[in-house]
Formats: sequence, C-alpha cells, structure tokens
Amino acid sequence: MSDLIVNTDRDSDGIGLLHSDYALFNCDARENSEETRDDDLHNSWLLEHSELYRRFREAGYTVTITDADHLVQNPLGIKVLFVANPLMLSQEERDIIDEFIENGGQVYEITHDYDGMLSVKEYGKVMGTYDLRYDIHDIADITGIYPKVLSDNPRVQTQVLKGDGYKLVVLTNISAVYSEASVNITCNFAVSEAKLFAFDGERELEVSGNVI
Repeated sequence: MSDLIVNTDRDSDGIGLLHSDYALFNCDARENSEETRDDDLHNSWLLEHSELYRRFREAGYTVTITDADHLVQNPLGIKVLFVANPLMLSQEERDIIDEFIENGGQVYEITHDYDGMLSVKEYGKVMGTYDLRYDIHDIADITGIYPKVLSDNPRVQTQVLKGDGYKLVVLTNISAVYSEASVNITCNFAVSEAKLFAFDGERELEVSGNVI
C-alpha cells in the first residue's frame, strides 16, 4: 500500500482558498486592539476562512490552500479562487488577484445571507438587496467544477490522490460517535475495479457504473 501512496499526487478539483498573512494580521489589529476588543479575542478572517474550507470539504471538494504569490505562475492549477475578505488584503495581493482574473481565473468572496449565514458572491461585486448570493452547493453549477468523488455519508469525507493509471480515494470518518461507517462513493471518472485498504487487510469492492 505504501508504494501506491508514495507515487501519487493530490488530484485537485481546481478550487483554491486564499491564505494571506497580511489579512490575518490586519484583521487581528482591527478587531483585537485595546479600543475594539471585548473579553474574547477573535479574528473574522480566520473564522470565515476556516468555515469556508469546512463547507467545501463537506461538499466533497479537495481544496487547495494558496497565497497570492503562487497565483502568478499558478503551479497548483487553481481555476476558481475564494477569498475570505478582500478588504483585509494588501494592494499587491489585490493586484495579483486582478491579474489572475484577466488570465481567465474565477474569483469569489465571502458574503452573508440576510439571516447571517455564510455564502459567496462574485469578487468585487457591489451587492444590491436582491442580488444573488450563492450557497457552496451552487458552486458546481456556476463554475462547472464538480467534486471528483462524492460520499453519500456526511460523516465520511474524501480526498483523491492520483497515480500512474490509478486513483486513491482517502476516506476519513470524522464522527466522534460512530467508529464504523458505511458509505457509497460516486466517482466523476470511469471506474473498472475497486479495492479497499484497511488496517485489517484489503478486499475487492463491488462497482456499479461509477459507484463504489
């Protein structure tokens, strides 16, 4: 099994989430200064960034974390970028994002629905009262990017690794209550055979179309 893992790379969905030290520190300075902080320290950039990552993982996406510098040559192959709060970014980072858009990339930023729930909107768009805000599950339809693998059990999250002529689907049971979980995996690629590798050994799995 180890040789299969060693010879793989992450099979990214092309979804990127922007990391910014500048925005993190900028937000911290604004929200946790002596004049503004309350009894509890918080950082809205970090909270929204983490929440967006969690939402994408729950939706089945393999998310790539990147900083602005890596968008210039884009070695990670990011097609759609998500930003927690562009107002916290440096001017240099915003310029790089604009160049990323000019080169064909798509960018969205976090906003909130009327009930305060997190959603996303087009980057830089000034929102009117009735303009559309997108739920994470709308992303596939508006970007054309679908998760490579979907789990029918919300307690079982997936990530995909690709090797030479094969793919590894890494299953993670995130439940703190159930130590065992059953799951059906729908793959957005052709599947001819499947094998489960577990601590107690390996076994062949039944394949029906692209469902395991």
